[in-house]
Amino acid sequence: MKKSLTLLILLLCSLLCSTVLSNLLAEPVQPNTVPAFPVETQAQSCRLDLSNELFGGVNEACGRNLDRSRCCPVLAAWLFAAHARSALQLPAPAPTPESSDPDEPMKPDDSQKCVNTLQSALLIKQIKIPQPNSSCDAILCFCGIRLHQISSLSCPAAFNVSSGLKNATPTAAVKNLEKECRNSSYSGCTRCLGALQKLNVRGGNKKTTTERGSKMMSKDCKLMGLTWLLARNKTAYIPTVSAVLRAIIGRNKTQAWGQKGSCFIKGKVHPVSRMEKWEEKIAEANRQGKILVVNFKASWCLPCKKIAPIYQELASTYTSMIFVTIDVEELAVSNQKTHVP
Repeated sequence: MKKSLTLLILLLCSLLCSTVLSNLLAEPVQPNTVPAFPVETQAQSCRLDLSNELFGGVNEACGRNLDRSRCCPVLAAWLFAAHARSALQLPAPAPTPESSDPDEPMKPDDSQKCVNTLQSALLIKQIKIPQPNSSCDAILCFCGIRLHQISSLSCPAAFNVSSGLKNATPTAAVKNLEKECRNSSYSGCTRCLGALQKLNVRGGNKKTTTERGSKMMSKDCKLMGLTWLLARNKTAYIPTVSAVLRAIIGRNKTQAWGQKGSCFIKGKVHPVSRMEKWEEKIAEANRQGKILVVNFKASWCLPCKKIAPIYQELASTYTSMIFVTIDVEELAVSNQKTHVP
């Protein structure tokens, strides 16, 4: 009886092993590999709200040549506006690695992805921003524009980011920007800069412990305040935000974002081609107590042509002076003179 039972068990084991082996041979072995090019996920994409206004503004400021004080502030303002809705959302918080340094710059997770998205959209519109060189792009390298999510910052003076909220809630200091940043004039830009100072990070917090870290965080909080403003009404606030960003960037190419700056407006150089206009400007300078600064224009005057861009820059800086350019040849014709020494 025991012998028969043993034979039965051996027979069943033999049949089972044969079935398993045949199944293994019938199914191909799946290799333990990963795709060479990962599929883009939601976390890897960048959502930008692109508009014809953006394309027109960027093309006007950056399409012809790459001037830091002209292109970068406008480019940054429009990129912040396009990224605003996404930047102010509060996703589920991810755990912070214990080994991370709180005083390192905030990691601009969105920057490269969003730059790629913007550049692709610009190419479709046949808008090309000049590149300084083969190793430096205009947006990240030349202009130094960085994008952040509000959830990666700590801006208690600017936003409430309590858990359970879908979007960051602005404080009274940020809401005040709607009033103080409405005007893009010199005085309006100065008021807006002053209002942004109320968003400074004071002392250390859970994301920064040193003075350097606080300054970097303060800069990012101010930029996020401007981002909120653009989310409210980009058309109304783009001019002021561009002026403020121009002050933050600084006019000196060696200056970095976040250094102290002051607002400036594009000054006007008054052309003079008739003696009456010249006498009018002299009277205006005397009446207003301003210094009258003179440059000359003539087809034969090469130094005059070379100094013209510098002269325009001076007019933008020293708005307390009156800048005029005398067209020598036109003035001679208007006074019926045929010879110019």
